[in-house]
Amino acid sequence: MSPAPTSAVAGVFGPLLQTGAGLVERVLGGASSVRRRLARAGLDTSVHDFRVEQVTWGLVAFVVVAVLGVLRSFADPTRAWTSLLLCLLAFVLGVVARDQHLSGQVTRRERAILLSSPRSRSCSPWPSLPVRVRWRPSTASSTAAGRALPRPDPRARRHPHR
Repeated sequence: MSPAPTSAVAGVFGPLLQTGAGLVERVLGGASSVRRRLARAGLDTSVHDFRVEQVTWGLVAFVVVAVLGVLRSFADPTRAWTSLLLCLLAFVLGVVARDQHLSGQVTRRERAILLSSPRSRSCSPWPSLPVRVRWRPSTASSTAAGRALPRPDPRARRHPHR
């Protein structure tokens, strides 16, 4: 039985990815922030593994732009430097895209948790109060700083959906 393709890929590219992850960690830092976001997203991944994923996303973006650059260089070989700069930019954007994806995962998970709460299903954060309150000028003699205090309009106490 042959080893799994992922183990072969990890064996060949693992050291390169590990080095890249260490470099991304040194440049970006913020391991504690990443650790908190990984926990908030409910992911069982270490910061180092996340950094490897960032490098992988960056390399995929690099390769896509490099392939397009090679195809473009057949038409105009003088644009090689531009293609190289675009490849480096694509790598950086791939790393940032993985970070943004993690933030999106956190947001989606926290939203799902909030929506699963029975309190979040009511149309008002205070279920005993109406959704809409109309105010009308008061004819009462109660004042605050010389101005009349408004009283709620009794018509607004009805629930708008009933």
